[in-house]
Amino acid sequence: MIELLGADQADWLYRTRLQRDFPRSELRPLLSIKTLLRSANYSLLKWTENGEMLAYATLIHGEGIRGALLDYFAVEEGRRGQGIGGRFLSELRGFLRADGIVIESELPEAAEDPAERSLRERRIAFYERCGAERSSLGWRVFSVDYALLWLPIERPLAEVSPGEMVQALYALSMPAPMRAMATKLYTMD
Repeated sequence: MIELLGADQADWLYRTRLQRDFPRSELRPLLSIKTLLRSANYSLLKWTENGEMLAYATLIHGEGIRGALLDYFAVEEGRRGQGIGGRFLSELRGFLRADGIVIESELPEAAEDPAERSLRERRIAFYERCGAERSSLGWRVFSVDYALLWLPIERPLAEVSPGEMVQALYALSMPAPMRAMATKLYTMD
């Protein structure tokens, strides 16, 4: 079952899960998350079964934007590799009213070593098994290169522009001068 967490739970999620599950270089500052929550452009979600939290996700979304950006997504330690992530994404697709979800996944080609490349390839393969389609676009944020994927809900990739959508969603979460310096959308060969 998907549960929407309130702003009062942002500190808890950040300190107990996000800081544990994501590299510091990829973490949005807690103040930024709280600001987005106050603007109603951010959602904190947890997925539970029998009262136990199994996974969580955060989404950036905005009025007039028919998609959401999967900002963070993780399955609880000790529960990974059991199909929980796929079930959560499936339920998330039924929970949201949107054309789809933009997913940023680190580019395998930009990995520093074979082990990291393999991990990145597995992440993309996971999202594809869950129904996501890989676009031909790359997205650089603070020198990290991502593949942009589209997880359709109401519209397939052929009918949307994940590049325009990710730019519009980042506009909600990052000041224009910083965005101009820190992000770059490009076509991959």
